[in-house]
Amino acid sequence: MEENYDLAIIGAGPVGLYAGYFASLHGLSTVILESLAQVGGQPAQIYPAKELLDIPVFFKNHRRPANCKS
Repeated sequence: MEENYDLAIIGAGPVGLYAGYFASLHGLSTVILESLAQVGGQPAQIYPAKELLDIPVFFKNHRRPANCKS
């Protein structure tokens, strides 16, 4: 099955995740591509035990936008 998206973002680090969130606010159909098994980019890899609260999209009780697929 082929799917078309308005925007493709390469990398699920802080900037990629925020770009996807921002795009969803503007109604864009977005896909985020990540090569690693876990999202978060370098901060998540360098500080795996640290709770990242000072980076956009890394916050507790994050709610996924309604048009975002898992």
